[in-house]
Amino acid sequence: MQSSSYTETGAGPFNLAVEAEGASTFAATPAVEIGGRIPLGNAAVLRPFASAGIAFLANSDWAATARFAGQTESRGFRAATPIPDVLGKFTAGAELLSSTNWDFRLQYSAETGDGYTGHAGMGRLAYRF
Repeated sequence: MQSSSYTETGAGPFNLAVEAEGASTFAATPAVEIGGRIPLGNAAVLRPFASAGIAFLANSDWAATARFAGQTESRGFRAATPIPDVLGKFTAGAELLSSTNWDFRLQYSAETGDGYTGHAGMGRLAYRF
């Protein structure tokens, strides 16, 4: 994870100057996926799928150091955001593979952990050449 330094504007004496931060983490995610192939005539194949896994993360937080922009001599303060050590990861979706080199994919993913929930959706249209 990497974040560049920046200074807020528009809040007068309450603008924050945030220092650059960087951190590396290690994650391992064993998972299982099930799926199938459903022929749709000679023109396409529908491939539904679902997966579940557990992610184990090495770092337990993301932190940044900030100070009021007008107080350059201040030590500032450090704000930390906790990150769960273990996440449940779940995905469901379908992919439509056509014989004319066009593919379409829809996917939903969720991550859950101690005090954390994340949701993501994805749609992709691809042309193979």
